[in-house]
Amino acid sequence: MATESATGRGVGLPDVVTVGRLLVPVAIVVVWQLMALWLGPDLLPGPAATLAMIRHGVEAGWIVGNLANTMETLAVGFVIAAVAGLVLGVVLGLRDTAFEVFEIYTLSVYSIPKIILFPLFLFVFQLGMDTKIAFGAFHGFFPMLIITMGAIREVDDIYLDVARSLRLNRWQLFRHVIFPFVLVQLVVALRLAFSLTFLGVILAELFASKSGLGLVLQHAMANFDPGRIMAIVTILMTVAFAGNIVFYGAQRYLENRWNMTASTEGL
Repeated sequence: MATESATGRGVGLPDVVTVGRLLVPVAIVVVWQLMALWLGPDLLPGPAATLAMIRHGVEAGWIVGNLANTMETLAVGFVIAAVAGLVLGVVLGLRDTAFEVFEIYTLSVYSIPKIILFPLFLFVFQLGMDTKIAFGAFHGFFPMLIITMGAIREVDDIYLDVARSLRLNRWQLFRHVIFPFVLVQLVVALRLAFSLTFLGVILAELFASKSGLGLVLQHAMANFDPGRIMAIVTILMTVAFAGNIVFYGAQRYLENRWNMTASTEGL
């Protein structure tokens, strides 16, 4: 009881971590406002001016359409990355020979700065949404693959032996043995895949695109339009933050529900 009272728990008070997490966004906005006052609105618009620009962009139509295009590209690329990474991760995780052969190449490609490969995607898929989808999926595919196959490699052999003795088919093996064991790790993989797919999509839009917020951001930077730059950056950060909060919340729920911890070994 004394320990709970000393830490603030058990008496209806929020814990230090929760308070800290709530204060971080407030601190960011405060620092942003102070920087805007120091540099001036011509160089760095403050939070209020940025929100006004976002509202103007929504009314003018240049935000909604481009945001919808970016989000559609992100959704398709993320699904491709998640499904492909999951399937191949399961295959490589269950087959020792395949894992030993392809692990080094997977990690090597993952370590390459992927932006240098963008001309190849542009050459293959041409200028359009296909290039953005492919480049985004390429970014998100690797964390999904690496974490999935690493998590499956951690499944105890005794569970696999029991599954074989019960003559479970591959789907039953995955559904009843592997999936429950690696569920938390898969959520971590999805969170990283989402973040990197989003990164890949925005990079593709910055370098070569016909639409999307990345294209608008590129034009705003070329014309040195701080208002639009901050508006777009704020929207993109909000999308990235919201997506990560969803996956992180799912991860914490599963960790508390199943008393498991996630491992990102290999990344």
